[in-house]
Amino acid sequence: VEDLLCCLIMENANDAAVVLAEKVAGNQSSFVTLMNQKAQEVGCTSTEFGNIHGLDTATNVTSARDMAKIVNAAVKNEDFAKIFGLET
Repeated sequence: VEDLLCCLIMENANDAAVVLAEKVAGNQSSFVTLMNQKAQEVGCTSTEFGNIHGLDTATNVTSARDMAKIVNAAVKNEDFAKIFGLET
């Protein structure tokens, strides 16, 4: 899982996103639901994810303020903070 997260975060490997989403939620659609729930939990008001990889579609919308909230919440997780600190 850590290797997949590194691939996803450091290299933008969308195939890693698919594997992780299916492991966590069973399928991509269910993981998108979890992503949107988490976005609301961290206080996002202008974000709605439509897919797991973030590639531009009409169904992915966010704001810089919401992305800052998401990153701020993510770095509070020790595992993510470690990955964010890695150099490529």
